[in-house]
Amino acid sequence: MTQTVAAKQTNGSQQKAISLVDSDVHNYPDSIDELVPYLPERWKAYIKQSGFSNLSVSHYPKVYAQAARRDSFPPNGKRSGSDPDFSRQQLLDAWEIDI
Repeated sequence: MTQTVAAKQTNGSQQKAISLVDSDVHNYPDSIDELVPYLPERWKAYIKQSGFSNLSVSHYPKVYAQAARRDSFPPNGKRSGSDPDFSRQQLLDAWEIDI
C-alpha cells in the first residue's frame, strides 16, 4: 500500500505530493579524500596528523563488501553507493522514489 502525503511550502501553496520515500539507502565515499573538503578544520587536522585513511564498512552478510547487493556496484569500479548518478538511476529513478 502506498500512502500519499501532500507537502506544503511555507507560504501555504501546495507542492507535488510525496508518494514514496526510501530511507534505507547506504552511500559510501570511495575514499577519505572525498570527505575532507566538507569537514571542519579540526577533523581535517586529525586525519592529516593521524594518517587516518580507512573508511570501514560492514561486511555482513559475510563476503559481501559493504553488505551490498552484487548489482549495486557502479560500472566505474568504485564502492557500492559511491556514485550518486548510478545510485540515483538504479534506486530512485527505476522505482520512481520521490525522496
